[in-house]
Amino acid sequence: MMALKKAKIIKWWGKVFILALLVVFIVRAFFAQSYTVSSPQMETALLYGDRVIVNKLSYGIRLPSTLLSIPFTFDSFLGMKSYSGALQLGYHRWFSSQIPRNDVVLYNNPVETEKPFDKRTLFLSRCVAVPGDTIEVKGADFFINGKQYITSPDLLLPYSFPLLAKDTLLSVFKQMNIVPRNLSVDSVRGYLVQSKYEAFLVNQRLSDSLQIKLNTDENYSYQLLVPSKGMTVNLTDENRMLYASIIKDELGDDVKNGHYIFKNDYYWLLSDNPEEGTDSRIVGFVSEKYIIGRASFIWYSSDENGKRRGSRCFTSVK
Repeated sequence: MMALKKAKIIKWWGKVFILALLVVFIVRAFFAQSYTVSSPQMETALLYGDRVIVNKLSYGIRLPSTLLSIPFTFDSFLGMKSYSGALQLGYHRWFSSQIPRNDVVLYNNPVETEKPFDKRTLFLSRCVAVPGDTIEVKGADFFINGKQYITSPDLLLPYSFPLLAKDTLLSVFKQMNIVPRNLSVDSVRGYLVQSKYEAFLVNQRLSDSLQIKLNTDENYSYQLLVPSKGMTVNLTDENRMLYASIIKDELGDDVKNGHYIFKNDYYWLLSDNPEEGTDSRIVGFVSEKYIIGRASFIWYSSDENGKRRGSRCFTSVK
């Protein structure tokens, strides 16, 4: 009798355990997942060691494409590949919606073509241009549809300063408890990387001759049109290379001159730390099919030594 009762209890707890795993699997696959920031490319909005919750409902639910995969793994398990590409569903998204500008987005690497698209390396970047936008860069200035884009105050940019100002500058940094990033010098000037807000604060305490200045090439410029679903482009020798990789991604074949109608919406995603980031400047336009969700809030954070950063826990991503 006792053995039968014990067997029923074990069976009941087994069902509870399996049901709990099923619920966690469904939530992780369709609704939300945790992502650990492992690079400085979104400093200072996100720091190395931040754990963020990614809302997969924000832009519509992207259905899993790789059906033969070990649950609760990404692309590897015990050092081995955790999936098979033999059975692919293709790209499907329910309740699709456009990404608002300035959202911090988790997405798969578009150029990692040797893997299924939902098993490619994950990146975090900020959406700065949406389908149909015209992007224009002039030196350090960024324009969208002819209007200057106001970048995040957390955006990290390269600055330089007169070498004679080094000691004064470092003293101000120390007083304000600001860490100078990537500090280096040559025979004439010093160089560092700081956020726009940090540079503003530091320059408030320095005379004009000692202030840090943006270190950018004013002659550097380019202009791009972000493709949108249904947009027709006339491919020429001049623009073919710009769109070649995304058209090949849609068609599965090399592109030739002529007219082409895009099947997906595309975005231009940039890191807040352009010196350290992998973003659209490297991978190009990012198709909607690679978008996973919006980084919503930080649920836990720890530094390189594992020390908890309590002030960052349960704060929203901006």
